[in-house]
Amino acid sequence: MGETQSLFSTGRGFMRKITLAILIALFLTPSIAGARESKHHFGQCRQLTKQLQHYSGIADMARQRNNASWERATEAQMTRLSNRRYRLCPQWGLETRAAQVMAQAREIVKSAAKAAAKYFSGGLY
Repeated sequence: MGETQSLFSTGRGFMRKITLAILIALFLTPSIAGARESKHHFGQCRQLTKQLQHYSGIADMARQRNNASWERATEAQMTRLSNRRYRLCPQWGLETRAAQVMAQAREIVKSAAKAAAKYFSGGLY
């Protein structure tokens, strides 16, 4: 009877270890696959980011020239590129969103500084 209890207790411990190993393997497999995928698309993500920067300059040029259709088409292309980049590498989307917010904040501060300089210099600057 003592042998039977020791066999079952060893069996349960062994089964627990096997179950734990299987669960760990199941949980780690998607993260490993995600890491491989993000490395696989790294070049494409970088290229899409450069394209977005390029089209951002083109959109600014379209705004300066008051060409609404050119601006809409450029912004639509930027949206397509941004969506594609977010699908391929979602972690880059978060970083660039923060960068966009920072760029907008810089532009606001820059325009406020110009207005303040004009106001305090009596219109000379």
